[in-house]
Amino acid sequence: MPDVKITRQSDTARTLSSAPAREREFDAIRQRAYELFLERGEQESNELENWLAAEREILGMASADVFEQDGAYDVDVSLPGFSAGDVEIMATDTEVVIHAMMTTTAASSDDDSAEIETSENEVYRRFRLPTPISFERISAEFNDGVLHVHAPKSKPTSRAALAPA
Repeated sequence: MPDVKITRQSDTARTLSSAPAREREFDAIRQRAYELFLERGEQESNELENWLAAEREILGMASADVFEQDGAYDVDVSLPGFSAGDVEIMATDTEVVIHAMMTTTAASSDDDSAEIETSENEVYRRFRLPTPISFERISAEFNDGVLHVHAPKSKPTSRAALAPA
């Protein structure tokens, strides 16, 4: 049986991280956000923009734009390498959730051996919309690696005033 590396620490006041890889990702995001801060002239009003840009670069988060126009929300999500069959959209009256997943397999062989490498790529984006949408009328198109979702807003319902009996 192969040996498993176990890290023990006697100081009980200090806790060990259960995800050192995740800590390295966050450190890389912090570093890149700081670099963007410096590159953009050290403007303190751009902290969130710098952090989100660093997350996209480090974690590979799909970029997205949300527009409100003509009584609808339009969501464009960049999904390079995916096909329409890899994408699933879920909608409620206040949210649009996009999930894309693909598995690729590459095989090679020679006279003595064969190699198969499988990788997965998954994207999950959730958009909370400020006003209700008519989720029954949502539509989507997928062209050239860009998903376009059109979500018409719900029409306000009018309620008749009730007269006292």
